[in-house]
Amino acid sequence: MTEQELIPDNAFIKFAVESLSLQLRATTKEADGVKLAEDPEYLHRMRVASRRLRTRLALFKDCLPDGKAMMFRKKARSLTRALGEARDADVQMIHLHEFMDSLENNRQKEGIKRLLLRLSQKRSALQSGVVRAVKRMEEGKVLSEMEELFRSILGGFAFDKNISESDYAFRLASKEIRKLLGELFSFEMYITDPSRSTELHQMRIAAKHLRYAMESFEPLFKVKLKKPIKTAKVLQELLGDIHDCDVWACLIPAFIEDETAKAYEYSGHSRIISRLKTGIKLLEKNRTEFRLKRYEEFIKTWESSIEVWKSLSDFLTSQNKDEEPVPQGDEQ
Repeated sequence: MTEQELIPDNAFIKFAVESLSLQLRATTKEADGVKLAEDPEYLHRMRVASRRLRTRLALFKDCLPDGKAMMFRKKARSLTRALGEARDADVQMIHLHEFMDSLENNRQKEGIKRLLLRLSQKRSALQSGVVRAVKRMEEGKVLSEMEELFRSILGGFAFDKNISESDYAFRLASKEIRKLLGELFSFEMYITDPSRSTELHQMRIAAKHLRYAMESFEPLFKVKLKKPIKTAKVLQELLGDIHDCDVWACLIPAFIEDETAKAYEYSGHSRIISRLKTGIKLLEKNRTEFRLKRYEEFIKTWESSIEVWKSLSDFLTSQNKDEEPVPQGDEQ
């Protein structure tokens, strides 16, 4: 059977729409907490949930009427983007609070407090955009249209007790996961050079896409995908920490430059900058050392992950029926 002849069977359509419905609820249930902004975890969970929803809309597009998945995905992407910059500021402030607790005296803390103030001001300014994006989601027609469509499709299966399984799920998973695995490996040539910040960041994104795709199929392939998902998550986290350090490497000099300009504007001199730099230089050193540590951990993890990816690839290309996925609901 060619890729063009692949048509989702009823069992997979039911699985896909149930998955989409659950992910939509995971996204919308965080709305009140995101608008209040009292706990950054609400925004973090909504952002991750919206990413997973986008992934599943792309993977399961053939299970929805023509064009619907693309339109829904576009709206979900708009929400994810609106939350992104605010989440970055939240993460930076969380780290600064933790770092400041490790400092010995007020002189060291002075620059960190000033940087925290600027980030807090930035985060507050971003909140109005976050609230607008969430309200657009809640009040817009797309959310209700998604809910109605998913409910309608699932309702059609209400009395279908003996939905037959086919190999569609395995074929689709094989196609999509192998494609994303290839994308991850396309960056392997760069990993021995720690200065390739852009490529390492792109590799992190590839690991994230691979992980979310595998998670989408995990209920159908639990035994086979559990270890690859865990491995992709670890790689994503390590590369994410490296990228965060690269962001700090740009943010810190920009902060000093902006504070110097403000000092001249308000007092006509920049003597305060030397006091601010005491803690900021410690932060800079901390981020440089942490990046090196995480890079070394990433290299070791990548080397040990090769067998995991080989095993996954062997499974996805296998024609052995005994190695095919166990249908959802059957005994493992």
